[in-house]
Amino acid sequence: NPLDSQDFAVQLATFSGVEQQAKTNDLLTALSAQMNGSGLSQLADWIGKEARVLTAAQFTGAPVTAVPTIANYADRADLVVLDAAGTEIDRQSMPVDADTVQWSGQTQSGTTFPKGAYTFYAESFANNEPLPMVQASIYAEVTEARMESGVSKLVLAGGGLIDPAKVIALRQ
Repeated sequence: NPLDSQDFAVQLATFSGVEQQAKTNDLLTALSAQMNGSGLSQLADWIGKEARVLTAAQFTGAPVTAVPTIANYADRADLVVLDAAGTEIDRQSMPVDADTVQWSGQTQSGTTFPKGAYTFYAESFANNEPLPMVQASIYAEVTEARMESGVSKLVLAGGGLIDPAKVIALRQ
């Protein structure tokens, strides 16, 4: 209840500005939801494809494809497999020029490792000296695209959940 007309005009302008800001916020919220929805529809095209990501593989009994990074000057390299606790459970020699390596998930005696999460590393050697191990990326099938708390996520075969921005490559 301003008594002065000048105070009345100031209050009216303030209320008008607040109302406009509230409408702008509503429009931005709607626009953001629409953009996230279209992002999800784009990710739907990834379902059924294999995504290459730097993450642990969910071993389900089927072979896992690892993409190692081997030092250029290495004369020998091993694929090192760690279980979810970080314990080395397997190691196999691989060519120093390997683009991909298949891990069968079986011990040397033919026993299958338990299902679960396994992380792969490439350990390079130069003159029999070990070089720092580098985590290998893996290929895993994308089984679902979903929104979680307004953020797009991909579900990989075996249940792994990743950020789509972490995908390095896609293949059929």
